[in-house]
Amino acid sequence: MIQKEMFKLDRSNMFDLIVNFPQQVEDALSLQPALPLPDINASLQQVVFTGMGGSAIGGELLQGLFYDQIDLPLIVNRSYDLPQFVGESTLVIAASYSGDTEETLSAAKSAAKRGASIVCVSSGGKLAKLAGKHEYGLVQIPDGMPPRTSLGYMFFAMLTIMQEYGLMAVSPVELQETLALLHKLAKRYGEYENPENPAVRLANALVGKVPVIYGSQEPNSALPLRWRNQLNENSKMMAFSNLLPEMNHNEIVSWNPAGGCLNVFHALQLVDDFQSPDISKRFEITQNIIKKQGVPVTEIKSKGESRLCRTFSLLILADFVSFYLALLNHVDPTAIANIDLLKEKLARSN
Repeated sequence: MIQKEMFKLDRSNMFDLIVNFPQQVEDALSLQPALPLPDINASLQQVVFTGMGGSAIGGELLQGLFYDQIDLPLIVNRSYDLPQFVGESTLVIAASYSGDTEETLSAAKSAAKRGASIVCVSSGGKLAKLAGKHEYGLVQIPDGMPPRTSLGYMFFAMLTIMQEYGLMAVSPVELQETLALLHKLAKRYGEYENPENPAVRLANALVGKVPVIYGSQEPNSALPLRWRNQLNENSKMMAFSNLLPEMNHNEIVSWNPAGGCLNVFHALQLVDDFQSPDISKRFEITQNIIKKQGVPVTEIKSKGESRLCRTFSLLILADFVSFYLALLNHVDPTAIANIDLLKEKLARSN
């Protein structure tokens, strides 16, 4: 059970940011471009989201949300440069919460040299200044929080851009359903002293384990990645992720005692009532194979009707589970010492 005194570890009040995530989503829905969006080429051929870490995950989630609805190729770029095909017929959305992510700044400059249409999403920093100087589009979001806790702002800022260009659309009904469920879940998951709290129970089950998170295209292929990243950064623990059916063609073979370390793992399956019968059958068989090796498997079901709602029902659970695991691991959920050390050493080498 999570005790009140354990919250002394939460020195930067991440818990408040997580509990208030539904309000962040509400605020994000009213975001408007701080700088006008540029006209896009009539022969637009592809969209590229470029960013890193918590700033890029919004693009990954949008890609998963609309994978079977958008008519144009949409990719997420996590690098200093851009694919060779990027040019005048490309819309590049450069996302960096701080505005100072060196890979994103480099990619944005590369996009400009190739004549792409550019829109930036940031709380400020060099990226916002770059947008103002060169008249790129800009959606500016509130600052002062760890990038990984700004998902509501980053996701809906990117969605706003795509909707402005008529490339994606979410209905008011979907938004209302999502907000209502988020408020309900935040209240439930925030009851940290309640032993029946699903987020607390799962966190307790994962102590001392290495989570392996499996998902599928439904409701969103980016969900296992987000879960993994939140466990990495908040809980300070190793975690791995993959998708079905792909893992059935390779990784499933590794659930074998020959490796000699299966006792350290705990598998999580992110499942959805709307997924195809083929995927459901694969999840069932995969779960049985893993359990036969004595490895615990926890099935986590999405909630809601719309794909947007079901996606966010699993996102908010990942936040709470990873936060509670940080407390159980006796670490500050906000601190990212290894990332800070890496940035310091990179700065010294330049």
